[in-house]
Amino acid sequence: MKNLALAAFVVATGLSAPCFAQNYFVDVGGGQGKASGDVESGRKSVWAARLGARLSPNFAVDAGYEDLGKYNVTPSGIGVSGGTVKASAWGVSLVAIAPLQQFDVYGRVGYARTESKANFSVPGEGTFGSKDRQNEAFYGVGGRYNWANFGFFVEWNKHDKVDINYWLLGVQARF
Repeated sequence: MKNLALAAFVVATGLSAPCFAQNYFVDVGGGQGKASGDVESGRKSVWAARLGARLSPNFAVDAGYEDLGKYNVTPSGIGVSGGTVKASAWGVSLVAIAPLQQFDVYGRVGYARTESKANFSVPGEGTFGSKDRQNEAFYGVGGRYNWANFGFFVEWNKHDKVDINYWLLGVQARF
């Protein structure tokens, strides 16, 4: 049901944005993420893909998917030998932009529906899994170099409840 609501929001944004948008864009980026807590494996690969509309020179909205990585964890004190947690999110965000000739500096704040899948091994008992979904805020800052109908960006983002932060390098195509 919530995926249907997100899809309806994306479609509604796409249908209403022509009245306001200077252009539409697609962002695709990859980078490195780091989770806090009982994580033993350091940084992991992350990627994101977003669709959006620039409503004015200073504001945009976007919606997209983020693969936040798969992390090895070592829980303490419960007889579990180890496991993995994989996180991903669907989200929408408002982007405030400061255009500086061919460069843009921006900040984003948004809402994400994050899913975490955990698998743990218990010696003598086997492997157990669980899935958790959370609503959370996320925020970030970035910079973009614009060239013709393309942009090249670097961006840092932080998710609150799953406590993952990550850097992205990517490309933006505008149409």
